[in-house]
Amino acid sequence: MKIVAWDDPGSLGASGSEPTVYQWKLRYQAPGLLGWGILLLLLLLFKANRRPQAWLVLIPLIVLYFIWSLILPILPFVSEEAKTFDQIVTSLGLALAILWLLGPIPAKLSGAVFFFSGLGIMTAAGLLSTFTYNGTDFSPETAPFLIIYVFEVLVMLLGLTVAAHFCRKRYSVPRFLGQLALWMLVLSIGLILVSVAVVMLLQSALRDDWEIWLQAPLVGAILGGASYLLILPFLSLSCFSSFHRERFYRLFRLPMPIAVHQVAGDNANMESEPPDSVSSTK
Repeated sequence: MKIVAWDDPGSLGASGSEPTVYQWKLRYQAPGLLGWGILLLLLLLFKANRRPQAWLVLIPLIVLYFIWSLILPILPFVSEEAKTFDQIVTSLGLALAILWLLGPIPAKLSGAVFFFSGLGIMTAAGLLSTFTYNGTDFSPETAPFLIIYVFEVLVMLLGLTVAAHFCRKRYSVPRFLGQLALWMLVLSIGLILVSVAVVMLLQSALRDDWEIWLQAPLVGAILGGASYLLILPFLSLSCFSSFHRERFYRLFRLPMPIAVHQVAGDNANMESEPPDSVSSTK
């Protein structure tokens, strides 16, 4: 493909620059498809996902991307900010889908090991997304992306873990969603305030800037609310799919109703049941 800069000032006559040749190859699109390729591999190769219901995890991901594509153009972002936040939202959606598909692995772990395994899965998805957007070249937007991304991941995982802890004795969907909203806001604001305190300790010039302390809770509330909205499509999946409901209960150690226990037992039987034997008669 050749690119030519063209100018027509009127009476002076049109003029063009020397053509610049740009070589486009199909493999240049490979990084952009990498995330979807990982999801496809998890759906096809991971034994626990060899169910038609497992593919439903793509629905909240597609819904999230579609809604975000409508919201992004109306937000007051410059191009660099728009690119960073677009990368954050798409990366978090991909990370949540991967966490849902790999749910049986951290569900077998306990305590801090469970939390850090989830953190590792979602962080790896973020690094994958960085490669998807930038390849091996780290742009100036990479650092802000990683900082905000890791912050959002921490808020999501901590919020889910704490909300599940307070719902283990008495669980209902409204109660869990309420606890999740509360703790995501509290944790997000708390993490922002801690971050501001650390920055002020390291940067003495900022210690007298009290406006930062006034702005920090608002920023934390916005980020916490955004995390909550991002995770809602995936939580709604557990309301409509028994397969994902059972996985959600196991992942966050929530008490499973009898009906969900029955579904879990049926799934286990389907995995362990040997093929029907064919008897031959003489």
